[in-house]
Amino acid sequence: MAFYNGLSEKNKGKRSSFNGILQIKTSEARSMAFYNGLSEKNKARETRSMAFYNDKGKRSSFNGILQINTSKAGSMAFYKGLIEKSK
Repeated sequence: MAFYNGLSEKNKGKRSSFNGILQIKTSEARSMAFYNGLSEKNKARETRSMAFYNDKGKRSSFNGILQINTSKAGSMAFYKGLIEKSK
């Protein structure tokens, strides 16, 4: 029994140092996975933002053209109404 206890004590130090290394490597891997996940998430967010920004530019320019054309049509109708009224 004393021999077994001696071996156990001798191996305990090795196991704990091995566990420490294993925990550090596991923690490091987890941190890297987390960092990579954040990086991918930011890339996706950036892509979505750029797509929204690019589409927003198209929409606003289209809305501007639509508003100008609608305004022009309204003005023309008003002008034609005045001409008809004055005849």
